Amino acid sequence: MAAPLRLAVPQFPPYTSMDNGQFSGVGIELVDQVLKVLDQPYQYISVPNYARALAELRRGRIDGFFLASENEQRNLLAEFSEPLMINRWLWFMRPDDERDPRSESFKRQAQVASLLGSNTSVWLLKHNYQVMMKASTIKELPPLLLRLNRIDAVFLAEKVFKQELTLQGYTEKDYRVVEQISKPFGLYISKSYIAHHPDFMSQLNEAIKQVKQEP
Repeated sequence: MAAPLRLAVPQFPPYTSMDNGQFSGVGIELVDQVLKVLDQPYQYISVPNYARALAELRRGRIDGFFLASENEQRNLLAEFSEPLMINRWLWFMRPDDERDPRSESFKRQAQVASLLGSNTSVWLLKHNYQVMMKASTIKELPPLLLRLNRIDAVFLAEKVFKQELTLQGYTEKDYRVVEQISKPFGLYISKSYIAHHPDFMSQLNEAIKQVKQEP
């Protein structure tokens, strides 16, 4: 029997998470379906964030990770799959802050934050925003923005941060959002794994297409 595919799963609810020893989230459900189509044995490995996932990939301890959006740093080590879904990146701000977070003046003056190792944090640095912090856990961010006023905006995936805001008792009237960009979400598979399994990526992409077509 083939060795299981080792996939890191960052704590990124509601897409992927592990609670009480159980993996859950829409990303888990989708990848389960894809790997079932492939008839591929696999193993999920919980990691706290995307920075750890990339570090584990670099050390050869995993074969890939998900759900992820594409960036140049990840592309050096791994190959990005067909997208499984579209992920909206939003700015979250206090409701009385009417500034445009996409403006040059906001970029120069505002203190913003995202999640450590996430593609949103990479994007902020690449586009020269004043990144005050990269939180190691998402639960750190709502109080800094909405209670302590320590930061001017949080930049994160829509579903991820909205869920955390709801869990902490905030409602949509407590903040406002501005959409920056929509990004495909998929899997990254290490180039080392592909070198040993040269047909895997094409098979994976076909399986993703098949799952996405199912009702």
